Amino acid sequence: MEVIDFLNSTFWKDSSYALLMAFAIVYIFMKRDGDARGKFMAVYATLIFFLVICNPAVAKIGLRFFGEDRWAYMRIFYLLPLMTIIAYAITEWYTEHVQFNSSVKKKTAYILVIIVTVVLCGEVYPSSMYKKAENIYKIDQDALEMSDFILEDSSGEEIYVLLPEVEDIVYGVRQYTGKIIVSGFSEGLEDTTRFQNALKEKSFTYIVFPKTVDATDSMRQGNFYRVGETEQYYIYKKAVE
Repeated sequence: MEVIDFLNSTFWKDSSYALLMAFAIVYIFMKRDGDARGKFMAVYATLIFFLVICNPAVAKIGLRFFGEDRWAYMRIFYLLPLMTIIAYAITEWYTEHVQFNSSVKKKTAYILVIIVTVVLCGEVYPSSMYKKAENIYKIDQDALEMSDFILEDSSGEEIYVLLPEVEDIVYGVRQYTGKIIVSGFSEGLEDTTRFQNALKEKSFTYIVFPKTVDATDSMRQGNFYRVGETEQYYIYKKAVE
């Protein structure tokens, strides 16, 4: 199922993080004298993850509820206290196993635990997410310009769009307006066969390609024509049949 593949490619793409998360939950469950709140968090997270988020039936209904926007559906993950569970498990382990009379040794061990945790989990907010914004909305300028153009061209109606799979673009558009529904990505759709398959599987009126990509053949066969551009992207719209 497409949504499950999407979840796997996003949430579980960092195997070290997933492994650390699994160890944390197992440790909390197996700890006989563990705090009830910790076990409740672990049980809650496990049930929500398997019975709601990764349940194909629920995912199918949920995806329709969110207008086929897979990134909006991903927000259900916010229900999971993931970082809290990992922090709780590490704190419990540290309190039980690290006993030093010397405060220096204790602090050193504490710092090492933090370093190991950070290394295993990887970066959460990469440097690419910290950029000086060129507009008052604090989003990518191309994302702002293409959003304004599409909203004006569609008379402000809710519209489905395929965007380049670029975080600054996707998050920028979604942050700027709820009228533009990201129904998928345009990567690889310059290939006419893949584009024809996308037309059968997805619903979209606009598609955005980087200017470095030649999508002329696909657009011609799909009855799309160029209606606008930003500094780095071309915007195409499906012709009215």
